[in-house]
Amino acid sequence: MKRYSILHNFFLFFCKSFPNLRTRLWKILYHLLASFYKKRDWSFMNYGYAADPAESQTLLLDKRDESNRYFIQLYNHVARGVLLKDRDVLEIGSGRGGGVDYISRYLEPRSIVGMDLSQKAINFCNKNYSPSLISFVNGNAEFLPFKQESFDVVMNIESSHCYSSMKNFLNEVCRVLKFKGYFLFADLRDKDEIDILHSQLKDSQLKLIQHGDITGNIINALQLDSQNRMNYFKKFIPSFLLDSFQEFAGTINSRIYKRFINKKTLYLSYLMQKI
Repeated sequence: MKRYSILHNFFLFFCKSFPNLRTRLWKILYHLLASFYKKRDWSFMNYGYAADPAESQTLLLDKRDESNRYFIQLYNHVARGVLLKDRDVLEIGSGRGGGVDYISRYLEPRSIVGMDLSQKAINFCNKNYSPSLISFVNGNAEFLPFKQESFDVVMNIESSHCYSSMKNFLNEVCRVLKFKGYFLFADLRDKDEIDILHSQLKDSQLKLIQHGDITGNIINALQLDSQNRMNYFKKFIPSFLLDSFQEFAGTINSRIYKRFINKKTLYLSYLMQKI
């Protein structure tokens, strides 16, 4: 195994072994990622979603969005259980802003706020997106900088595995959601952590409406987009770091891809409501 893959695996091991430091460690990583590339064409940081070719074509996208189809389809899958039109939406862990931009242009919320732990990511978003319906705020998912009952919908996609305390995060989600507001949530967990996640969700003020295992859809997206991701990273990532970025991107040779295939790690989606 190449040394940078070893470093990547050590980073993940450290995050799992020391949960109190997890948020800080991921913050450092995402600061570094935000520093590598400052152009808007890299705007998503999720693994993507794909079913069969027929379903992939049911989501109509502008030509400019086609290169991000699989990333967008993950947002579309998570959001399709709730009508976002004329609602106030918060995305926690908004990254480089692609999801917020997609939702604002296609799903017609009254307003949408993207919040991220990385100030560099927030600076990138404020520079690259129109402020008419969108705003971006720096903040911690476990201590949200918003008033009680501020939002109709809270979204969180592929971010919560970075948090030190899922309990604190869910408490904050409930606090900022309006009564009968919706929590749209999708993320990965190791198989031995699934029962813990379900217990945490059950103990919150959130009622489960529907949930599903979408690991197969994530695998399909990674298979279809693997080469494109590596070709893209080769444009701006130094060659000695490509192995680490292969792990980050989930390409076919990566550890996380193999864990999805072997069902050691699962990717789940949830629709929940504040009661």
